[in-house]
Amino acid sequence: AILDEVMAAIGEQAPKSAPARAAVLGIVRQTLADARKSAEADLMATGHGTGVPVGDGGLLINTSALKGMSVDPVSRTAWVQAGVTWQELNARAARHGLIGLQGSNSGVGVVGYSLGGGFGWLGRHFGFASQAIVAAEVVNADVDLITVSETHHAGLFWGLKGSAGNLGIVTSLQVRLVELDVVYGGSLLYPMADTEHVLTQY
Repeated sequence: AILDEVMAAIGEQAPKSAPARAAVLGIVRQTLADARKSAEADLMATGHGTGVPVGDGGLLINTSALKGMSVDPVSRTAWVQAGVTWQELNARAARHGLIGLQGSNSGVGVVGYSLGGGFGWLGRHFGFASQAIVAAEVVNADVDLITVSETHHAGLFWGLKGSAGNLGIVTSLQVRLVELDVVYGGSLLYPMADTEHVLTQY
């Protein structure tokens, strides 16, 4: 199952021959074995979180190549892998009049941002991005790939929403999308003399 996930992430460049696939499987198994023995494992995904220091003997896991995604306009949800950015997701969701709850920077990854809470331009109306998480695929401490939701591994699912992903390696999320066609944006500037009144009313 893990090998199939890796091949899907590689996409068109995935090896087709049995020997090549066996070689990839060997690398995957070795990586998982190293992860079990490593005193420290850190993630490097996309956006602002790309610079991750790793101590001696640590293992750096880069998820930026995981670019799979699908949008379901009927259920208004999307499945996104850990390397997908908000720009990539919302460009596809917009074809259906939908949008995800991104922050102020569309170059940030959907998964990391959502796991950290995520309060963006649409937050006052639609809430935190973490509240839009429907399910997650997670590699747990036993190096098993599991799906968590409100009905499966509910405790882990609850913990992931706002934990910044420190309870496992999240390889993909299912998130709710919202309908949106027109957005009015800009800045409101007030004279310094009105500061007290503006802050009180705000």
